[in-house]
Amino acid sequence: MIAVATLGSQAQDFKKVNTALLLGKMEDAKTELDKMSADPKALAKTEYWYFRSRIYANLGKEAKTAPKFPTAIQDADAAFQKLVTLDAAWVMVKEKGNDGIFDMYSYGYNNGIRAFNEKKWDSASSYFAYAVTYSDILFQNKMTKDQNMTFDTTSLLYAGYSSQNAQKGVDACKYYARLAEAKVGGDGFVDIYKYLIITYMNDKKEESFRKYIALAKQVYPKENWD
Repeated sequence: MIAVATLGSQAQDFKKVNTALLLGKMEDAKTELDKMSADPKALAKTEYWYFRSRIYANLGKEAKTAPKFPTAIQDADAAFQKLVTLDAAWVMVKEKGNDGIFDMYSYGYNNGIRAFNEKKWDSASSYFAYAVTYSDILFQNKMTKDQNMTFDTTSLLYAGYSSQNAQKGVDACKYYARLAEAKVGGDGFVDIYKYLIITYMNDKKEESFRKYIALAKQVYPKENWD
């Protein structure tokens, strides 16, 4: 009987969290959720981490609440990492709403653009890392209207540019490589191929050098790659 009562209490508590969430009262939702944060049984439930990730992502993204909860984004990120260990297919997110993931993407992208325009390269690269991570979750799990897209080209490009300017060569190559391997072309992309080619030539990584110069020749056949 005690166990049944406990389960019933938890269900009621999650109902209070969900009601506050639906009413847009994020701070009230956080208050209700935080009451369960010391309960091991609550912490073992997917619902707890779903609500925590969604609520904290919103509090960290919104300008009016972000200063009050300075670690909200980091807390939300940790909650998402825990959530995926309990629900690898993101079933609960798909059922209850992916607002939290969009909030994390929006936070990273919008702040990344601001930092990029201010030439704060290290900050921009950190912000765009969030944008890439959470846009990947959205696209790879078919949570967007366009079911054919596999990644956010703009986030990857800015993440690469920011990392390159911040002298984070390994990260820049990581982002640029995804674009190159997808044979992304057109205006504004030729330099990513040049960066990869020059980097791997200087690093004497012949296999990677040959790989990306071959891709470059396919995507930009009119460029002089010799």
